[in-house]
Amino acid sequence: MKLILRYLKRYKGLFVLNICSVFGFALVELGIPTIVSDMIDQGVLLQDTGYLIRMGIVIAVISVIGVAGTILLGYCCARISTSVTRDIRNDVFERVQGFSHDEMNQFGVASLITRTNNDAFQIMNFMNVILRTALMTPVMIIVSFALTFSASMNYCGNSTDYHTRRDYCRKSFRTDQ
Repeated sequence: MKLILRYLKRYKGLFVLNICSVFGFALVELGIPTIVSDMIDQGVLLQDTGYLIRMGIVIAVISVIGVAGTILLGYCCARISTSVTRDIRNDVFERVQGFSHDEMNQFGVASLITRTNNDAFQIMNFMNVILRTALMTPVMIIVSFALTFSASMNYCGNSTDYHTRRDYCRKSFRTDQ
């Protein structure tokens, strides 16, 4: 992992862009269901067609942003992983060029070629998965908690009956359960 981090430092800009696109993707994936629930609560129940149309347009815009974020995420992951793999292959090649004839015979030319290509390919696949999935999981959890907390607080603040609101909030946020 230290090896990968050492090479990853060369691509800080793309890595930051990758994290931003992961946040955008998570907000889209979790934001649209939130908007749809608001549409049902406010638009359908109150039969407010203007609100439904406005929120439908918002969902369409968010979907376009989500598609752009997904494309950007794929580009950043591919660019970073292939660039790091290229750098590793070049460094391994430079190192092998310094081997003596005895060292070349000890490892074998075919073995060195296989190791250079196959190991670098495995690192590329590993980085691609890490940059997509491993970054997305904690971001999705953080955004999910934020949306859940926001929805709970909105319910607590919108209740007209003080006792109902107080009882709900006490049950929702009790720590002794």
